[in-house]
Amino acid sequence: TLVIHVVGADPIECESSELTKILFGPFVRWMSAWKKSNDCNTPPPPVHIRLYLNGPNLPKGAELRPPIDLMPPTSTPNGDDSETFCLKSATAVYVGGLYHDWMSKKDEQNQLCRWEPPDFCIAFNAGIWGYSDWHPTIKAINNAEAAIPFVITSYTLEEAEDDEDVMKELIGDGNPCDRCIWKPVPNSFGSKQKRETATASKGREYRENAAWQAWKLGRKGIKKS
Repeated sequence: TLVIHVVGADPIECESSELTKILFGPFVRWMSAWKKSNDCNTPPPPVHIRLYLNGPNLPKGAELRPPIDLMPPTSTPNGDDSETFCLKSATAVYVGGLYHDWMSKKDEQNQLCRWEPPDFCIAFNAGIWGYSDWHPTIKAINNAEAAIPFVITSYTLEEAEDDEDVMKELIGDGNPCDRCIWKPVPNSFGSKQKRETATASKGREYRENAAWQAWKLGRKGIKKS
């Protein structure tokens, strides 16, 4: 099972179940087309995907919605043999509140919403440099026992570099650059549409997910010297 946590999700992704399916459906279709390989160096495709959308600004009542089925209409693209395609299910679940509060909930009765270490976290256009609410979340993820890859996107490369500075301060153990999977770079998968931003710095063009970076957080992410 591939477990993904979208941290800091808001109505942009979660206004409705249908919107969530529209936004994340292409990713699931792409994963569903991942065939088995006989190459021992190629990782096996996932059989199940669980996507958790978490944030304090989810629409009212979002957590009460049933899990969203993200699977495409057919799981065998182009009518190929179904045995070569592994993905059997893909669901999305909404979890409200701050991420670090979710991590600390030990008495969650709903097993589906219980926190477990994800395969990776992603924060879209997070603005970590500008919102101190992110600080306890980053520290909590970094204090987790598991190694957790954490991807951050930004509206501009300059903002991504500002996020990088904050990440280095928050990680703060030894050489934080050892935790960097990749430094801020333009995101080839980002939006090509310019975003009108009232507070935009002169000369900068803002686009959704225009830049990205990735870090390995968690205690198992610490590089041994």
